[in-house]
Amino acid sequence: MKNYICVTCGTQYAPSDTPPAACPICEDDRQYVGWEGQKWTTLEDMWQAGYANVIRPVEPHLFGIGTKPHFGIGQRALLAVTGHGNVLWDPVSYLDSRTIEKVHARGGIQAITVSHTHFYALMIEWRHAFDRAPV
Repeated sequence: MKNYICVTCGTQYAPSDTPPAACPICEDDRQYVGWEGQKWTTLEDMWQAGYANVIRPVEPHLFGIGTKPHFGIGQRALLAVTGHGNVLWDPVSYLDSRTIEKVHARGGIQAITVSHTHFYALMIEWRHAFDRAPV
């Protein structure tokens, strides 16, 4: 069973033997399905394809996390580093051991929040990688 990820919006779905028939987020009137139809990938396929996350300072105690090459809607996550615990805002649709190490070096993640459905992304993968941080 695989956790399929929608290539258009970057949302990961529950484990299945086959990709979902459609992505409910992309079928919403405010989103779209590409001209070539619904496409799916997996985190494992992304690892093999050479995706990587880039972590850059935005301002003191705030870091942007973006995926290269561009994936999904191209969102970036924000990691707010505070003395009371770090918060990940809108997790990106890619996660690997290098990203986990770099975020742990900044104090890890104590909470995860999402602003809307496009940013559900891999929030469960991020949660499990960071001691089951609450979402």
